Amino acid sequence: ASLINGCSSFGPQYKQPNVTTPNVWAHNSDLTELNTNLSDVSWWEKFDDPALNHLIEQALENNNNIQIAIGNINAASAQLKQISMAWVPVIDLGGSVTAGQALNLNGIPPIGGAPIPNTSDFTFYQGGLIPIYSLNIMKQIKQSDMAKFNLDANKYAKDAIRLTVISQVV
Repeated sequence: ASLINGCSSFGPQYKQPNVTTPNVWAHNSDLTELNTNLSDVSWWEKFDDPALNHLIEQALENNNNIQIAIGNINAASAQLKQISMAWVPVIDLGGSVTAGQALNLNGIPPIGGAPIPNTSDFTFYQGGLIPIYSLNIMKQIKQSDMAKFNLDANKYAKDAIRLTVISQVV
């Protein structure tokens, strides 16, 4: 350890360079607004090349990865809607019909010790509405947050794929 420390004392003494830095950016950019999405900025149009613009348009329209990303966004959006609708109670409609025969032994005198069975037909109808509601509020809030994050992540993934396609074409 003392050998390594001793070697450092023989080297040149460090002097911090005198660097002047500007207080503001040298040019105004379209990206200064927080609402501007980087994948929507048409920076390649500064080259003023119609062939390049056409190639980029074709690449963005026909790229399978962008189409998959859009499908993922649709799926994440549907999942968020499904979780948002979990707050609404579900009403289950049910019904049943039962038909059969019953033996009626009342009022028939027995013959030889055994009663003579008398049958009667019956039909029974039943129906109703059953409300179903989940009371696990914390789970629904957490699932909603996760679905929102998933939707945002898929949107950012689409933007990243879009930027990659544009940069590869350029």
